[in-house]
Amino acid sequence: MERSGAVLPGEFRVAECPGPGAPRCPFLKNRPMASPTVPVLRRVRTLAILEWVNIPLISWVLIGVLGMPPTPANLTGLLLVLVVLAEGGAYWWLKRAQLTSRSPVPRGMGVYRVLARVNLALLAGG
Repeated sequence: MERSGAVLPGEFRVAECPGPGAPRCPFLKNRPMASPTVPVLRRVRTLAILEWVNIPLISWVLIGVLGMPPTPANLTGLLLVLVVLAEGGAYWWLKRAQLTSRSPVPRGMGVYRVLARVNLALLAGG
């Protein structure tokens, strides 16, 4: 099935080669990576900011509005959720930096591979 020339949301076109030294996408054989559009960069920045805004917001709603008792179990669960939100915000910020630099992968992906395993253990134990 052939696709029309329209670009779907979240996609961007691969441009013609801008010249020597342009970064190459490892998945598109020897074709240069396209520059992300401004709306994509805004969306990724918004994701990072909203992850961080949710940290105090969720804490306030659970403890202040809903009156969750601050027992050790409740606070442990809340802390685990807040850690995952902080990691998510950092990931989206690094993803935005990757898109603007046109790098093939975000910096720090090794750290996120380790954090994925640590998070599983912490969430299972919490």
